Amino acid sequence: AAGLLSIGCAKAEEARVDKEPDVFDKSDIAMGTVVTERIYTQGEDPTDQILELLSQTEHKYLSWRDADSDIGKINEQAGKGAADVDGQTMGYLEEALKLADKSAGAFDPTIGQLALLWDVEAEDPEVPSEKEIRQLLEDTGYEKIRVSSENGTDQVELEEGCSIDLGAVGKGVGCDEAAAFLKEDPHVQGAVIAVGGSVLTLGGKPDG
Repeated sequence: AAGLLSIGCAKAEEARVDKEPDVFDKSDIAMGTVVTERIYTQGEDPTDQILELLSQTEHKYLSWRDADSDIGKINEQAGKGAADVDGQTMGYLEEALKLADKSAGAFDPTIGQLALLWDVEAEDPEVPSEKEIRQLLEDTGYEKIRVSSENGTDQVELEEGCSIDLGAVGKGVGCDEAAAFLKEDPHVQGAVIAVGGSVLTLGGKPDG
């Protein structure tokens, strides 16, 4: 009887493995852009969880528009001393600073005030003058960000007049977080997730 039971369990497990995955599609707004998801899985639909993860990544850690996010708090504290941040935010910033250094400043996370000059989300945005641009360029430079970790506390200090904007890498961060989430689910066989112009591909399609 025990042998028959084990054979039955093995066949049930084999059936689950061989089952064609379900395909879940979703399109919605997160991180200020259109997010489209297609996920192949033998488990439950994870699309809503991914949207929530992207929203949390934006509003808890990355958004310069959100005063309650870690980046918002750093910008508010500019010139007034260090701001305490979550370890996750510290990791994002350290990677951003490495990219800034490797690109010799071609990527610069301190263009927050400069980006606001164009005000592209307004009803009537304008191209700023060269004088305005030159003035605000004086308050940019990734060297104006200082990070430190002491006694388990992560802190970021920003020079006065400077403002962090991680928009150039934020959607890529969102894709990385979605990938990490999906990799923890053994039922997921493949996924394509587009967060604006940043695209995550994971695993494979059932037809190869």
